[in-house]
Amino acid sequence: MDFGKIKIVTGATAEPVTLEETKNHLNTTHNEDDSEIRRLIRSARRWGERFQGRQYCSVTYDQWHNDFPGGRCIELQRAPLQSITSIKYQDTDDAEQTFSSGDYQFLTYDDAPGTIELDWDASWPTVYDKADAVVIRFVAGYGDETAVPDTIKGAILLHVQAHYDRPDPQRMGSLMNAAQDLLWQDKVEVV
Repeated sequence: MDFGKIKIVTGATAEPVTLEETKNHLNTTHNEDDSEIRRLIRSARRWGERFQGRQYCSVTYDQWHNDFPGGRCIELQRAPLQSITSIKYQDTDDAEQTFSSGDYQFLTYDDAPGTIELDWDASWPTVYDKADAVVIRFVAGYGDETAVPDTIKGAILLHVQAHYDRPDPQRMGSLMNAAQDLLWQDKVEVV
């Protein structure tokens, strides 16, 4: 089984921390740097998501595979898993079909990506022999910005501070280490 390719279908509509929260953390009241602070928030969020293997605010993804697995489970590449929208595949006649949601369930874990598990009385269909014959559309993330854990928000704020204040290298390193320390506790290990 290939590990699949993944692509964002619908991106997040908000960031885990607001401009106001970030400016409060930075003790900044002027508006001259607002666009720079917004850019740093996006950068810090992307850094944290890559570091942890988690999606913070809700995003819809497509994950492609060449075939269904030989086993009963498909591991998705983003956590936390909120829902499965659809599993589509090309049948042996190269016609698109939708795999019945009654034939599988999805499982979520705190420390691992979500998994699609085939029901005991179901089997994966045979697919047309071509690349990306199976497409799984799913939603990952904690929800909106209010559902993102405070440790993640704190790490994002520290990351922004490290790059906004432009402190000496030692202070910047200390801020980045503190941000990583906050994220280590909920890092997802993808097998």
